[in-house]
Amino acid sequence: MTFTVRVPLVENPYLIFNASTAETTPIAAGKLVYMVGDRTVDVVSTAASQTPVGFLMQKVKAAYTELPSSFLMRGDLGSSDAFVGDPVGVACGNGAIYETDQYHDVGDDGIAYGTSLYCNDNGLLADTDEASTSTVVAIALNTLTTAEAAAGKMLLIKALV
Repeated sequence: MTFTVRVPLVENPYLIFNASTAETTPIAAGKLVYMVGDRTVDVVSTAASQTPVGFLMQKVKAAYTELPSSFLMRGDLGSSDAFVGDPVGVACGNGAIYETDQYHDVGDDGIAYGTSLYCNDNGLLADTDEASTSTVVAIALNTLTTAEAAAGKMLLIKALV
């Protein structure tokens, strides 16, 4: 019997972003993703039935359709953006600390530090369990007022996926 130690923070960037996503591109970094196939992920769209495995670490853009395959625009060179169907970074790791602007302040009442955060049907963190999953995916480490949350100020989180 063999049990091989793997390093998820090193290997997860090799997951492929699903090419048949219904999500409109570009898809922002920080969205929650789930497994759709062998080493393939997509953005969570039904939180009640799709278990998040991590957060997108890169913005995902649609491939250019009128240009030769693998063509890159000047702005793409040196960019950390990924294209649909490419390997994409997936941030995970129980206890890892991240900052994100991909959250939904349910009730527009701000987010307090220590608040349990859940995945909603848009692949965003939510301060209320909108999808009734009972699965906490992160914890807020800072407080955002109503105005700060509405302005999209960065939320510091401790990931639990």
